[in-house]
Amino acid sequence: MTYDSLVAQLHSDRWRDRRDAAQALATASDPRAVDTLIASLDDAHEEVRAEAAQALGEIRDDRSIAPLSRLLVDRSEDFSVRRCALLALRDVGSNGAVALVDLLRDTQHDVALREEAALALGTMWGGNVGSALIAALDDPARRVRRSAESALVAAGEPARPLVVEAAGGSNRAVAAAAARLLKRLDKPPDATS
Repeated sequence: MTYDSLVAQLHSDRWRDRRDAAQALATASDPRAVDTLIASLDDAHEEVRAEAAQALGEIRDDRSIAPLSRLLVDRSEDFSVRRCALLALRDVGSNGAVALVDLLRDTQHDVALREEAALALGTMWGGNVGSALIAALDDPARRVRRSAESALVAAGEPARPLVVEAAGGSNRAVAAAAARLLKRLDKPPDATS
């Protein structure tokens, strides 16, 4: 299908047609697709919004970061759409990390999303990602703490200096978690699971 026919399909009365068009735009190789998909993040149907977010993650264009970030923190939005926005921000790359760090730090957000944000950040090392994951070792939600630990282990050697520093810090919960992490970081990769 051509780009123009996919755009026309995005205006269909049938949400499945709109969803399919959003999915096809991910591989359309047309620079206009990003703006079109960003507009689809406001579609009336959640499956269309979710597919548009996924497609933006596949395209990996920085223009999608702000709209995906807004979708991610919209507490009135469907959970599956917010999750797709989170995964798309992860796929966009390090420039999408800021929104995920903000989500991780905000304990008012859904624990499952914050847990996934921690795991995603383990693949996006840089900036303030490490300090956010260290802080999450003292998160009120156990699942978020465990995901932060897993993310720090996944980051491997780049995380070590922060983990060492945290192990000697004054926050006892973080220090204890960091000490456990150091043991995991010292094990061979196949033994860390």
